[in-house]
Amino acid sequence: MVPATPMNPGGRKSTAPGDTWPQRRPTPWCLLLGCLLWLLTPAAAFASTRGETTPMQHLLATGQYDEAVDRAIAEDKGSYLHELIHRARQARLADEPQWRALLHYRKSLLGGYLSEVDGASFFTSKQGFQDPERELLATLASFFSSRPVPGTIHPTQCRFIARYTWLKEKLDFDPSRLPELPCKGFDVLYRAIQPVGLTVVFPSAHPNSPSSMFGHTLIRIDGKGHSQASRMLDYTINYAAEADTRHGITYAIKGLTGGFIGRFHIIPYHMKLREYAQMENRDIWEYKLKVSQKTVDQVLMHAWELLGTHFDYYFFTENCSYHVLSLLESDLYDEHLTDEFNAWVLPTDTLRVLERHGLIEHVDYYPSSYRRILARRKQLNHEEERLARQIHRQGLESAKTMLAAMPARRQAAVLDMAYDYLRYEKIAAGQALKPGLSQRERQLLLARSHLQVASSKLDIERPGVRPDQGHDSARISIGGGSGKDSGYIHLGWRAVYHDWLDPSGGYSTNYALEFGKLAVRYYGDGQLRLEQAYLVNLDNFEPLDDFFHQISWHVTTGLEPVFNAEDNRKVAFMVRGGPGASFRPGGGSWLIYTGIDGESAYGPGYHGNYYLGIGPAAAMMLNGGSDWRIRLNSRYLLGLGLDKHDRALFSLEQSWRINKDASLNVGASRIGRKDGWRTEANIWLNLYY
Repeated sequence: MVPATPMNPGGRKSTAPGDTWPQRRPTPWCLLLGCLLWLLTPAAAFASTRGETTPMQHLLATGQYDEAVDRAIAEDKGSYLHELIHRARQARLADEPQWRALLHYRKSLLGGYLSEVDGASFFTSKQGFQDPERELLATLASFFSSRPVPGTIHPTQCRFIARYTWLKEKLDFDPSRLPELPCKGFDVLYRAIQPVGLTVVFPSAHPNSPSSMFGHTLIRIDGKGHSQASRMLDYTINYAAEADTRHGITYAIKGLTGGFIGRFHIIPYHMKLREYAQMENRDIWEYKLKVSQKTVDQVLMHAWELLGTHFDYYFFTENCSYHVLSLLESDLYDEHLTDEFNAWVLPTDTLRVLERHGLIEHVDYYPSSYRRILARRKQLNHEEERLARQIHRQGLESAKTMLAAMPARRQAAVLDMAYDYLRYEKIAAGQALKPGLSQRERQLLLARSHLQVASSKLDIERPGVRPDQGHDSARISIGGGSGKDSGYIHLGWRAVYHDWLDPSGGYSTNYALEFGKLAVRYYGDGQLRLEQAYLVNLDNFEPLDDFFHQISWHVTTGLEPVFNAEDNRKVAFMVRGGPGASFRPGGGSWLIYTGIDGESAYGPGYHGNYYLGIGPAAAMMLNGGSDWRIRLNSRYLLGLGLDKHDRALFSLEQSWRINKDASLNVGASRIGRKDGWRTEANIWLNLYY
C-alpha cells in the first residue's frame, strides 16, 4: 500500500522533496500502467501536441482561455467546463467579495471595476483587469491546462493557488474530470515556513529617508514552534517600491505619481530588518494578529500569487500599509479594511484600523540600537563612559591598562558599551548584511569572553503610548486671534502627520513632519486671507552628545503671505531651511536647536519679486509629557538679493492635550523687518481625525 502524502492548505497533495513514492524495479505491466497514467496526466489530457487534438484542446494548450470559454458556452455544451461555467454564473461567484479581493478589484469612477494589479500576467482573460466575471470564467478554463503562466514554470492551478482553492471549495471540482496538478514550488515554500500565525511589524518612523518618514508595515509569518527569541527565523511578506533613483525631487515626483513599480517579496525576517534605512534608530513594534489558521494559509497562498506581478506604487495611497490590508482582505474580505481609506494611507493609520476591527491579539516592543546604547550608558559612570569612547575610537590596546585595574563586572560593562556602539555604526553604515566581524569587533568579543561575567540587564522602559494609540494624523484647527489692526477667525487643516505642539504620545520627540498644511483667516474688515499653504514642513532635530553626532536640519516649502511696510500681505512661494545642531541638556525634557537658515522666495510682495536671505535660527522645545508642550522659535534673515530688507521672527507657543482627539494651542508672535513689525496673539482648538 502506498502511504498517504501530506496535504497543503488547499487540500492538495504535497509533492515536496522528501515525499517520494516507494521505488520498485519496473515490470512490463508497470510500464504499461505508467503509459496509461501518463496519458491521463493534465499535460497529455489538456495540452497534447501529438496526434489529433480537438479545437478545445488547442485553445487550452495555447492559452486562449477567453476563446475556450466562448466555445464551451456555444458549442461544447456537454463539457465539464461548460457545466462549471453554468454553475459559477448561477451562484454569481464573480460578485462574491472574496473573488474581488483576490483580484484586487475596486469600483471605477464610471461605475465598473478596475483591478489595482498592473501586471498583465496576473489575469487569465484579456479583459480580466476590468471584468470580474470574464476573469473568473477564463480562470476556470485555464485550470484545464498545464500550460505555464507566461514568465513562470507554474500552471494556473499552482500559479494562482488561492483562486484555485476558493473556486474548488465553491464548485466542488470533480478530480476525475478536472485533475489536480502537483505544485512543488508552493509545497516547498509552505514546508519551509510552516505558518501558524501572522504578525504585523511596524519599524518606527525616521525622517532621514523618504521611505521611512512615516514608518513602515509588513507581515511576518509566524513559523511553527518559533518563540519570541527565535522569531528572526520566520519569514516576512513585504511590499515596497523598486526605486530606480534616489534624487530627491525625482524621487518625490515619481513616488507621488505612481512612477515606481511596487512588488511583494517573501524573505527571512532578520534579513528584512537589516535592509531598512536608519534601522539603528528605529524601534520595532510587533502586532500579533487574532486570526484563524485558514486565514494564515490564505494570506500565504495569495502572497505567492502576488510574487510574480506588480502594482504602481504611490507613496500616499497604494503603499506598503495599504497592501498589508489588501493582502489580509484575501480572507478577511468581510472586514472591508481598505474601504476605510479614501485619500492617503499611513502605517500608523493601518494599525488603528486593525485595532478597531479587533484583530490585534497582543503587542510586543523591541527598542532600537540607539535606545539600547542610551540605556547602557546609564550603567556607566563618567570615567567608564569616557573609556568606552576611547576604545571605540582608538581600539582596545589603548585602554588595556585602565581596564585591568577595574573589577571584572565593570570591565564587562565598558566592553559591552564599546561593542554596542561599533555595531550601531556598522548598521548605520549599511554594513549589517556583510558576513563576518571586523578585527575590532573580534578583539572586543575575545576580551569580553575572557571575563566570564554576564552582561547587566538593560532597563529600557517601553513607551507608555503605542504608535497606534497616538493622535490621528489629520487635523482641523478652529480659533481666532488679534493682529495689528483687527481680530480674525482662524481656520486650519492638515492632511498628515505631527508637529511639535501636537500631543507627543506615540510619536518621536525629536522630529516633526507635516504634509498638506493649509490655514486661512477671516478678518474684521470682511477679508478672507491665506495664512499658509505648506506642501511640506519637516524638522529633524536629533540631539548631539559624545557618542552621537547627527546633523539636525529642517525644511519648509509652500505659500505664505509677505509682510512689508504697507501690510498688503501678498502671497509668495518660498523654500526655507538649513542645517544645525540640537542638544538635550542632561537628557531631559528640553530640546534646543541652533542653526543657519536660508530662504528663497518668489512673489509680488518682494522688491523685484524675489527674495534671498540667510541668517541664524534657534528653537527650544519643552516636552512636558503627553499633555503639555512649549515651543520658542526665532530666526533672523539678512536680505541678499534685490530686496535688501532683513526679516525676523520671534514666537512662543504652548499646547495642552484635552484628550486623544483634541488639543488647545495658545501663542504669540512678532514678525517683520526694520520698517515695520506685526505682533499678534492667537488661540485655537485642534481636532484630530
